[in-house]
Amino acid sequence: MSIARIHSENLVNYGILPLIFEDPGDADTLTLGSVVTIDGIRDILSGSGKHMSAMVDGKAIGLRIDVSPRQRAVLLAGGAIPWMREKLHRGVVRLASGDQDIKVL
Repeated sequence: MSIARIHSENLVNYGILPLIFEDPGDADTLTLGSVVTIDGIRDILSGSGKHMSAMVDGKAIGLRIDVSPRQRAVLLAGGAIPWMREKLHRGVVRLASGDQDIKVL
């Protein structure tokens, strides 16, 4: 697994969106104190969209998010701990192998 993939997974586990600039040069538009606005994040995460637009101090930039359906669910829950808490609350946890469910008593 690459360092970038590990970093991306760590961000997801903490509920932070691992966003990628469509144009790497747009990273230079961010400075300390920049105001970043991204509309419709929940809708994008709830679907299968990968592209979004952000406003950085009034300038539009393109962003991309490349995450799995499980990672989308973790992000929507606010991170790995709230996601697992929700699964435990429902009483069903999928094993890491993904081939069966276990009932939590």
